[in-house]
Amino acid sequence: LSASARLRGDGATYSYDASAFDDVVLLSVGKAAVPMATAALEILAPLKKRTSGVCIAREDYVVSDAEAARLSSQGVEIHLAGHPVPDARSVAGGAAALSILEARRSERTLVLALLSGGGSALFCAPRPPLGLTDLERAAASFLAAGMRIDEINVLRRRLER
Repeated sequence: LSASARLRGDGATYSYDASAFDDVVLLSVGKAAVPMATAALEILAPLKKRTSGVCIAREDYVVSDAEAARLSSQGVEIHLAGHPVPDARSVAGGAAALSILEARRSERTLVLALLSGGGSALFCAPRPPLGLTDLERAAASFLAAGMRIDEINVLRRRLER
């Protein structure tokens, strides 16, 4: 990310010139969310871009004082949420992420999404008319049935926004 970002996906490479953006919104979700967000902010620091964002980590992750200071100084909120079954904190983290993405949406804003394992439970946004209780029950049922995470995520995509 020094002067540009090169990302690979779907067999293609996408390049983004960081100088073309005024702001960076960082969304870091998963079991490695805090270390990923901290590392990304260190890489972004020389670019002197205005940053903000949301970091959603597993409930048992112990955020160090240094991590908390680094993230909050750059406008990144830390949310701890339930895993593997989503909980109210998962919905609150998802709502915070969607809110900041909507508020900062602009052609001059680069959204940097960092995802690691566990993200589908940690970032939760029920599709109306469903609520958190519906998602909790579904997740518990899927897990009790011994479903693999890839199978669970196919169903979660139908239940969430």
